[in-house]
Amino acid sequence: LPFIEISELTPKHFTQLKEAMPQSVQNLRVSNESPSSVELQWQKPRMLHGRLKHYSIKYQHRSYVACEGLLANSSSNGSLTATKTSVTVTDLLPHSLYSFAVSAVNTKFESKPQKQYVTTLPLHEIQDDEIPRIIDIVPSNNSAIINISQINCTKMRGTLSVLVIPTCVNEWCHKHQTVNYQLPRKQLFLNDYKTNLKFCGNSRKCRDTEEKQFKTRPGEPSEAPYDLKLNWTMKNDLELQWKHPNKSNGEIQYFRIELITSNSKIIRKQLSVTEDTYSLNYYYKIDNKELHPTTQYQINIAACNKQIGKELIKKEISPPDIPSVLKTPEIYSSNDSITIKIQINRPRGFHNNYELIVLVPNQNPNTESHPKLENFDLGNLRTVSKCSIINFDQTHVLVIGDHNQPKNCDEISNPPLDADTSYNITMILINTFQNESRYKNKYSKSIKITEFEDYVKNSIKNGELERQHALFPRGQTKPWTYGVVKENKSKNRYNNLIAYDHSRVILEKVNGNPHSDYINANYIDGYKISKAYIATQGPKSSTLFDFWRMIWQENTQCIAMLANVYESGKKKVEKYWPAINETLKFGDISIRYVSHKVYADFEHRVFQISRKKQTRKVEQLHFSSWPDHGVPLYSQSLVSLLQKILKLPLSSKSPLVVHCSAGVGRTGTILLCDICLRMAAREGSIDVLRWLQKLREQRPNLVDNVEQYKLAHLVILECLFGKQTAIPCNDIDESVEKLLQSGEIKSQMEYLKKTRWQDDAMKTTLASDTKIATVSGKNRFQDIIPEFQGQIFISRNPPDDEASSYINAIAVDGFRCPGRFIVTQQPLPNTLGDFWRLIDEKDVSVIISLNRINLKDKTSCNFWPISSNFQMNPIDHITLRNANTLSLECYDLVTIHMNTDSGKDRKVVEIFSLKHWPPKASFPKSMQKFLTFWEDSDAASRKSDTVVVTCYDGVKASGVYVAMSFIIEKMKLEQSCDVCQAVRTIRHNRNQFVQEEEQFAFLYRAAVDYINGFQSYANFS
Repeated sequence: LPFIEISELTPKHFTQLKEAMPQSVQNLRVSNESPSSVELQWQKPRMLHGRLKHYSIKYQHRSYVACEGLLANSSSNGSLTATKTSVTVTDLLPHSLYSFAVSAVNTKFESKPQKQYVTTLPLHEIQDDEIPRIIDIVPSNNSAIINISQINCTKMRGTLSVLVIPTCVNEWCHKHQTVNYQLPRKQLFLNDYKTNLKFCGNSRKCRDTEEKQFKTRPGEPSEAPYDLKLNWTMKNDLELQWKHPNKSNGEIQYFRIELITSNSKIIRKQLSVTEDTYSLNYYYKIDNKELHPTTQYQINIAACNKQIGKELIKKEISPPDIPSVLKTPEIYSSNDSITIKIQINRPRGFHNNYELIVLVPNQNPNTESHPKLENFDLGNLRTVSKCSIINFDQTHVLVIGDHNQPKNCDEISNPPLDADTSYNITMILINTFQNESRYKNKYSKSIKITEFEDYVKNSIKNGELERQHALFPRGQTKPWTYGVVKENKSKNRYNNLIAYDHSRVILEKVNGNPHSDYINANYIDGYKISKAYIATQGPKSSTLFDFWRMIWQENTQCIAMLANVYESGKKKVEKYWPAINETLKFGDISIRYVSHKVYADFEHRVFQISRKKQTRKVEQLHFSSWPDHGVPLYSQSLVSLLQKILKLPLSSKSPLVVHCSAGVGRTGTILLCDICLRMAAREGSIDVLRWLQKLREQRPNLVDNVEQYKLAHLVILECLFGKQTAIPCNDIDESVEKLLQSGEIKSQMEYLKKTRWQDDAMKTTLASDTKIATVSGKNRFQDIIPEFQGQIFISRNPPDDEASSYINAIAVDGFRCPGRFIVTQQPLPNTLGDFWRLIDEKDVSVIISLNRINLKDKTSCNFWPISSNFQMNPIDHITLRNANTLSLECYDLVTIHMNTDSGKDRKVVEIFSLKHWPPKASFPKSMQKFLTFWEDSDAASRKSDTVVVTCYDGVKASGVYVAMSFIIEKMKLEQSCDVCQAVRTIRHNRNQFVQEEEQFAFLYRAAVDYINGFQSYANFS
């Protein structure tokens, strides 16, 4: 080997440079702001020029945002150090401008600072020392100045604005005005008589000040009253009804009423308005003795504060004089004729024709009646004489049974009468003026039962029901003076709904109190039974004893209640009955809760009431499914309640008490249905219009709106012709087997198709007239889109993208649970973000996924993170993490942790993913596995107010699942299986649900298997 010579190694020399000033930190930024803290983040300097010792953070309070340049608060300055490239600075003042300076420090030098200015967030809660107080209010004619205390801007922890809410002291002033002002400001201007200030801020929770009252001085005359309605009574009295002016410019002291004729004769009346008699609606009657027949009057009504206001003007011709006889007619009879001698009073005013018509019992049913008598309810009578009266100074002689007719009489058959026979003779005097009839029976529309379905269908379509309902003015149309006297006014739940004087229930007076006889309740006549019902408002806390006194006094055995105690967070009725196994006492009346039974839409309670050693049983039927606004979506939901009521024997000695909150809308609807159904049973015909007119004569606003009037027709129709499809659970095996073999499923499907128009009619007018705005690219199938009635929307993201609020999803009602489900198609790749925004915004914690996902289908995608890809961001502000996947025999249970940038706490979402149900299959392969899946998913879904149910198309599998839920819940509560009703209910917002006969059969068999294999019938009982 060759030798290699290695020379001596030369030692290396190291030189240490002197430390220098570090370069500045990079990219200083702020994140995670709050009212009292900010987080600072930065990157280290490019060159440290030495060993980093720490970072120095200095901050200064520059100004209060609310103070617009006032000096800063030096006590809020500070400094701290950090060894990492982030730090959280705390104990800052909210709603303030700060400067932050961050510099790098080595062992000898400190870098130039990198600066950032930050405004801290405002406090969410408005603090007591931020709110000014009202010093005083200085009113003028039509405005007022509110003086408030000076606000210390250094105390303002956020933007502060004031919402001024002025309202009128007098309750007839029903309009609000709101004005918004930024603070600080010393004077606020507004109108009206009473105000409180609501202080708010951007995203800050509002705070109210105390309420202050004041009165502006009348500065201008009142505006005119409006909506004048005239009615001439059968006695020719003139009834006037009008509404309070929208703007009265001061307290109304009285209304001036003038009737002026063409020759300037004036009838002047005055209706005083006091604290006890004010209202939104007014009524005045002028006696016929003060009026002249067939005379044109100009009617002027003005509201007067301290000045006479603008006039409401209307012209009207008074009706002709009511015909009358001078004295009782003389009557003589022979074997085959009857002679009548009659003297007739000369009428006042003008007339075109004056006629005397004589009628006798009709022996020939084919005889035509006289045209002018068609509107009279004369029964089986025939005309034997019709004469024009020209001379009022002579005695007129008519012979019934004489073939001849006197002069000025029509040629009418007048055959001889039967000998030895008693006759009731009817004489009618008709005074005709301008050929108008006072007896147009516009309040009647009698329909045979066999024609009722077509009549209702056509009347809804052509607007006939709207026309009929519009015949009845809203408001008080009869005298109601007793209910508004000072001592009784507080007993009314609503100031514009007062019991009519003529039909009110008069209580027995107690303790010598002269006004203790008033309750806001009216007797209502039933079919051929007077005072069969009592319609009343829901009791107030101050009228509970009055209510039970009425129940006892009237010997009432049943109460129908149509409202819930609370609806949408507002108390609608005072709870007037005890809890289970408890006793309540009101005055000397004790009420004990005896028993109850719960049905789908109502609860049947039994009470025992005792007074002075007497005991009675009172039942209560409490319908709980009437929504706070509108009407029940399903007319069949009222059928079972009405069937209970129809079994009650009505009697004026024990009237049925019906109430809701106001005692008019819902109450009138049920009364109208019950009366018409009893009429249908006796006569084979129905006259809904006639009975509505009778109801309105006895209590104001019964059947308050046209939707309730429409509902009444549909409920009556359902009671008469609705198909009974419920099967008792104790007979389900044999009944379902017969049903499957008999072709009954086809009959039920045809029935649902036939009655679809009724369900569509229950939807709002808006729904039928509004075109659905869809985004075709977000629909898997263009023929499966949301209906307006149940369409679900999500918020816009971004805010200016109108289409971003659309998602192909609908709300579906569950059994006794409106809006229980949201049904949607499985997400498309381009709707994945929309789907999870829906989950986030609707606060959904349980998702039911029914079809397996086929990734070969380009419209399908995995819509939750699977184990191999455990995190997913369907949209920028939502992060999903697969926390756990539990694989069971028939389904996977996936637990998802969802985080959003909104700062909400982490949300846990459970996904129940059913195996082995292909996307296009009508029902699952294994019924037993499906029922197991339903049991487990239903138990978990009870912790979520809303459950999302999704399948490939949003129809086939979802329809079966939600129908099954309805069926099982109904079986558990009512021990009956009703597949047809379940399908009809879920189809309300998506008619494509369960359209196949095989799906119907699957649901029936599943119901049988559920009872036999999953729940013992004993658990249902």
